[in-house]
Order: sequence, then structure tokens, then C-alpha cells
Amino acid sequence: MSAPRLASWATIAEHLYRLSLLSYPVGFRREYGRDAVELFGDLYREAYAEGGLRSAIGMLWRCVARAILYGLRERIDATRESVRKARWAGESSGYDDYARKRTLEDRMEKLVQDLRYAARTLIKKPAFSLATVLLVALGVGATTAIFSVVDSVLLRPLPYPHSDRLISVSRDGSSVPLPDYVDWRDGLSSFEAWGAVWTISRDLTGEGEPERLEVAQITPQLFSILGAQAQSGRLLAPDDWAAGAEGVAVLSHELWQRRWGGDPGVIGGTISVGEAPYTVTGVLHSDFVPPEVLDLADAGVYVPLDLNSPDLASRNMYALSVVARLGSGTSFAAARAEVDATEIAFAEAYPESYRARDGSLFGIEIRTLMEATVGDIGGTLQMFLGAVALMLLIACANVANLFLARGTDREHEIALRSALGAGRGRIMTQLLTESVALAVVGGALGIAVAYWGVEAFRVLNPGGVPRLAEVTVDLRILGFAFALATLTGISFGIVPAASSASVSAQAALREGSSHTTLGRRRFKFRSALVVAEIGLALVLLVGAGLLFNSFLRLRDVETGFDPEQVITMSLNLESGYEGEEITRFAQALLEQIDAEPGVVAAGASWRLPFFRGRCCWRTRVRRLDGADSVVAFIHPVTPGYFQALGIGFLQGRAFTPSDVPPGYVVYDEPTSPGGTVPVVLNRSVADRLFPNGDAVGQPLEVSRRAELDIRVVGVVDDFRHWTLDADAGVHLYVPYSTFANWIGYLDVAARYEGPAGSMSSAMQRAVRRLDPNLPLGEIATMEQRISRSITTPRFYTALLMTFAIIAFALAAGGIYSSMLYTVGQRQREVGIRLALGAQAGDVAWMVVRHGTLLTGIGIAIGLAAALLFSRILESFVFGITTTDTATFAAVSFALAIVALTACYFPARRAAATDPIQTLRME
Repeated sequence: MSAPRLASWATIAEHLYRLSLLSYPVGFRREYGRDAVELFGDLYREAYAEGGLRSAIGMLWRCVARAILYGLRERIDATRESVRKARWAGESSGYDDYARKRTLEDRMEKLVQDLRYAARTLIKKPAFSLATVLLVALGVGATTAIFSVVDSVLLRPLPYPHSDRLISVSRDGSSVPLPDYVDWRDGLSSFEAWGAVWTISRDLTGEGEPERLEVAQITPQLFSILGAQAQSGRLLAPDDWAAGAEGVAVLSHELWQRRWGGDPGVIGGTISVGEAPYTVTGVLHSDFVPPEVLDLADAGVYVPLDLNSPDLASRNMYALSVVARLGSGTSFAAARAEVDATEIAFAEAYPESYRARDGSLFGIEIRTLMEATVGDIGGTLQMFLGAVALMLLIACANVANLFLARGTDREHEIALRSALGAGRGRIMTQLLTESVALAVVGGALGIAVAYWGVEAFRVLNPGGVPRLAEVTVDLRILGFAFALATLTGISFGIVPAASSASVSAQAALREGSSHTTLGRRRFKFRSALVVAEIGLALVLLVGAGLLFNSFLRLRDVETGFDPEQVITMSLNLESGYEGEEITRFAQALLEQIDAEPGVVAAGASWRLPFFRGRCCWRTRVRRLDGADSVVAFIHPVTPGYFQALGIGFLQGRAFTPSDVPPGYVVYDEPTSPGGTVPVVLNRSVADRLFPNGDAVGQPLEVSRRAELDIRVVGVVDDFRHWTLDADAGVHLYVPYSTFANWIGYLDVAARYEGPAGSMSSAMQRAVRRLDPNLPLGEIATMEQRISRSITTPRFYTALLMTFAIIAFALAAGGIYSSMLYTVGQRQREVGIRLALGAQAGDVAWMVVRHGTLLTGIGIAIGLAAALLFSRILESFVFGITTTDTATFAAVSFALAIVALTACYFPARRAAATDPIQTLRME
């Protein structure tokens, strides 16, 4: 974060902390308030320097909560001390009346009286009270719901022992080869414990229906690092990793409940996972929450990882997700320095694994587990918290306008109370009691709104939000909602209360009218509230407009292939199929699907485009003359792949069944010597390696395997493989048979004619004819896969649009009610103008002109603020800039039209005033 932005955040934090100090007595604030705020500012900047914005926000939350708590305690102590002194003074001086009035019981009695009077007063105005409660409930509920997500995701520590010392370790942000993990575990002294996991998919067979599940192969210290406990039985012991040990497994609590109904008899029994027997030693506790960075969210079975597995012996086999715990007293900076030194040592020892051909390092990346878990979602959540805060401010401005209007109507009542001896402070206390009481009732209703909002957020799950299962409205959040509602009541009630309490009793009683002349100061404040509503609404509308415009552009992005009339199916062949069996099964399945009526073409790959999850390998591709090289994603595909997806060829041809003998593996030693391995390049690779356009027939070196005869047979156009907002990237396609005995995953695509439902059934029948026991993966159309890939931007756009529309409606309602009330207060003036010869159009223009002036000022301020804060959206927009002129103009025009429309009806009412009737009433 830049220095100006940090200073801005620090200033906001200091203002919030200064507000929390209002809970302290006045004398305490005068003596210590300035020093406390300065000290808080220093602590806030230190917290940010050490832990970033998340740490600073957490520190702000703790300091504000403590200030309010300790301030209330200080007030109670001060009250008790004043009571003690009053009693002493009464006993020694005989001032019994003074001592009695200063007792705490007397103050409580006054508070009860104020509450009773407020209740009677508010019940007499049900429409006003209901409107206030609903506005507060909407603002407080939405703010509390988003804050509960922010609190659970960003502010709460992870649920693991010493979570602040847990570190995520990776190679260039990817997985880690097993030899690297072993070397780090044995050679890095900054860490006291290491854990790793390799998650693979296997079939659970035996009792019940076959089930595909994720099997977590873990290292010995992983459970202890994460503080895992057993619900039943025991967890894995060190002896379970010994050579020749019996296969044992621990079940997740979810799998135990779902498949075995929580039967304790499964402990000590045997289950079959991937056709291998395992003895169940225990079940994980229901409270265990696996770290999301370890890809354990769907793990059903935990087994010991074979640290001597030949499948993991290569330093180019990226498989493990690793977490480590810093040693006691070791700082993150010291660990980072040791890791940096290790990178250089490893690059010298293993240059082919740690250095690219250009000499750059494949670095070791370490991050705190919290940072790795949260990722980039922190900025998104903070943006939405700011959005609901703006909506709450607009609601507060609306309620303040209502209270100002009500205060004008009650001038006679308040003046009468003042004439009977009520002091200004007593009147303000009564009016603030009314506003806070309504706010608390609205806050209670807002808690229900927050519960609903949190549940909706969890059900709709935009994707990419970590720790979503931990989001809840607990006692801490209820305390936040109560404090927010109280602060809201004070915020929108303080100025109207002060304004009403300052009314001249003599003037109000002398006028004796229900329509007293609107004071200039109150008029200006109401106008300022309208301007603020328009400005705040414009900021929200611009943000929502930018996201909406961006989403429309994202949705209309061309994929580069034809996704219509394409259905897909995912299969996992790792259990039950090995080597050439996988190739034969894939070929037989595609032949079965090709034979189905309505099928135009069928093909398969390891992972089809718009796959949810991790995909694929990256490999270095270079020309044999060494002139150029590129790191490209490598995709094993069958001959019908390109036709099934409707991918057009720019040069050459697709693969044919006779291109490569089965079993020829690119990454390992070839099992069938000789022969040419054909490859297909996408346009990006071809342009970089062969800028002259003569790629077909050219030899290549892939993955430093110069002895393999690899030649280009075709070039396809670029198309989107990951998401619509990601570049097409550089991709290399090889025959599926060259990788078949190495992967075991099969994503099938079929282009068809006719209804998708019948095609889905046909694909399932084809699989069942070949293997009745093979678990079926997801079946979806390609259009569904593409739509699913934009779920997150769609959700965030809809959420911000919802906030913006509510703010838009609140602002329009605020303008309308303000103008309507102003016309009512100026009814006498309007009547006199009309009686003196003013035209109805002139009166209407007077009202519209005032509304136009307020709207123009509000839009100007809002545009300036939107330009300043729209930079926050830079990482969220696609295809436009955050200063998109069309969006700013459209939003401003729409808000101006609605605002002026809201002014029109009060203006028409003013123009229709009967001057004779008005003057007779006055």
C-alpha cells in the first residue's frame, strides 16, 4: 500500500477510535483523549508494517471494543464516586435533596421515564417509527452480515495450535516434489516441524456402492502440526510409516457419518481403497477443519505417505502440498533469509530442476498459512464492507432527515417543555433516547437480516472465499451489531436533537402554529444530507456500474471454439486400470459414444477446457537449433478432441489413431523405441517458435528429451482454456496414448445433435457397457462449464448491484421526502407568492431549481469520490478501465433523472397551492 493510502486508512482508523472514546467521561477525555488517539495511531501503523492491512484492522477492532468496554466501566466508577461524594456532602452539610438527586437510582429512574415517554411518543407515529426501524435494520443487517464474513475470514486466527507460526511452503506457488520436501525438512533449521500431503482420487469399494473419494497420503507430523484429534479410535502413529507396516487409514468425520452412519464398529475393520486393503484405526474429530491450501476439503480417507515411493522420486514430480511450523523465537524474516540461501544452493546442486534455460531460479515461496489461505479475497471483502458502510450512511442520512422533519413538527411541544423548566441537556437526552431506542429495535431486526444474509452467502457460495464454513453470527457479531445500532442511533439523532433543543421557547409559543417557519440552519443541514445521499449513492452506483459493464464484456468473450451442443463427462481411471489398459478403455469408450445416434464427433483429454481445479503440466518446448524456447502447458488429447470442441486448424491436421504406438511416454523413458511423436501447437506457441509461419513438419525438443523425434503436425487457433478473463496462453497438444499410463484421468467431450438429456443418458450407458463398477464423474454441457467459470464475478456483480440499487432507492426517497417536506414548511410563503401574482410555473421552478442545485452538487462530489475510490476495483474489472467515461456518464445521468423526477411531484404540489385557503389557515 502506498504511503498516501496508508495515511488515509490511518486517519479513518483514528476517527473511529476517537468516536469509541466517547464512552469515557468528559474529564477523562479532556485529560487523556489526545494522547490516547496519538498512541493508537502509532500502534495502528506498527501493526500495518508488521502484518499488513488485515493485522491493522484486527488491532482497530480490538482497541475500539476495549475502549467502549473500559469507557463504560469508567463511567460507572465515576457515577459511583459522585454518588459517594454526594452522600458525604449530604451527611456533612445537610444537602439531602442534592444527595438524593445524584444517586444512581435517580438516574435510572430518569432513564426509565425517558424510555416510557419515547415509547408513547413513537407509538403515536407508527409510520415514522416503522420507517426508521426498517431503514436501520436494512443498514445494520447488511453491514453485520458482511462484517461477519470479514471477521471469520480475515480477523480470526486459524483454528490450529500456534497458527501465527504456521507457514505454507511451495515451489513457485505450485506443489512440491518429495525430494525437495525431504531436503527442506532435514536442512532448514528455522522450522521445527514439517507436514505434507499428496491427495489422489481412489475408489472406495466393498460394503455399499462404489464411491470415488479423495485419499490424503500424509507425512508423520501433519496431524500434530494441525492439532487434529480423534473422534473415535486413534490417529496415525509413527510406526504406521515403518517399512512393511500394515496399511492403515483414518476416516474423515463426514465420510464416517455419511457412509457408515457413525457406527463405531468400523474402527478396526478393513476397507478397500483403490483395490488395496486398509485397517481403519480411527475417525477424525468433527471439529477438525483441514487447511484449504492443502487441498484436504474433500478428503475422506487419510493414509500414510510412502516416502520411498518411486512415483514421487523425481524432482520434476510436483505432488505435495507442504506446511511447516516456525521454530520458537524464529522470525519470518529469518526463515525467509534461510530459504533464499537454500534456493541458491539447490540451484547449484540440481540445475535442471531449479533453473530454467535462461538461468532464472524456480524459487521457493513461503507465506504465512493465513496469507496463503486468504489469498486475494481480503481486498474483495473489504470492498464490500465499504459498500455496505456507504449504504448504512445513506440510511442514516434518510433517518436524520426524518428526525429533522419530526423535530420541526414538535417545536411547540419542545418549547412548552422548555418553558416548564426542562433544560437543553434534558431535552437532548429525551430526543436521543428516542433515536437510540428506535435504532436498537432496528438493530435487533437487523440481526435477523444478518442471519439471513450469512446463510444466503454460504448457500450461494461465490467460490474462492476461504473459511466459508466458519462464517457465523455468534456473540461477538451480536455485540458488533448492538454497538453499530447504538452508534447509528446516536449518529442520526444527535444533530436533530441538538437542533430541536435549541429552539426558542418564546418564539415557538408565540407563533403557535403547526407549520412554523423553517430555520435557516436546519434548512441548510437538510440540504447537506440530501447532497450527501446523492454523492454516496453515486459512488456505489459507479462501482456497481463498472462491475456490471465488466461482467457483460466478460460474458461476451469469445472462447475460440464452439461450445454449443457439446456435452462432457469426467472419469478417473487410476483405480483398476494401468498402462495401456487406460488407452484401450478410452479408445473403446469413444467408439461406443461415436456409435450413439446424434453424435457428430467424440474426443477426450486429461482435462477439458474450463475444468474446475488444478490443471495441467507445464513443460519447456524449444526448437532444435536452440534459437527459441517457451514454457507451455501440455495436453494429452485423443484424435477426435479438436473436432468435438469445434477448434479450427490454421495449419496441418489433427492426430490420427495410427500416429503413435501406445505406451510411448514423453516424460519417462519410452517403452516403445522408435517412431515419431506428433504434436499440435496453438497459435501463440507457433508464433513464438516459428514466426515465419512454417511450423508444420518442424522438429521440437520437449521436456529436455532431445532423443525423442517430436514433430509438429498442426497448428490450431488460440482458445480460452481456463477462464474467460484469462489469456489463451501457450499450449502444446500430444496424443493421449503418450501419457495414458502416467495420468489416468479422462474428460470426454461429444458434439451432438438433439436434446442434451438423451445424450447424457447415452454417455452413461456407454460407460456402463464397458465397466459397470466405474464411478461416474460430473456430466455437464460445455456451456454449463463456461457459465460456472464466471460464477464468482457474477455473484460479486449481483451483490454490489443489490447494494447500489438499495442506495439508489434510498437516495431517491430521501430527495422526494426532503423536497415534499420543504414544500410543506414553505406553504405559507408559497401562498403569499401566489397571492401577490406569482405564476404556478414560477413556484414549481423554485422547487425544481433547489432540487437541481442539490442534485448537481451531490453528483459533482460523488464523481470526485468515485474517481478516487474506483481504483479499488482495478483487479475486478475486465475489458474496461476504472475511469470508464461511459459508465460514469450513464450513472450520473440516471441518478440526475431520478432525482429531478423526485423533485417534480413536490413542485407540482407547490404549484397547485390555493393561496386563499393557505392564507385563511394561517
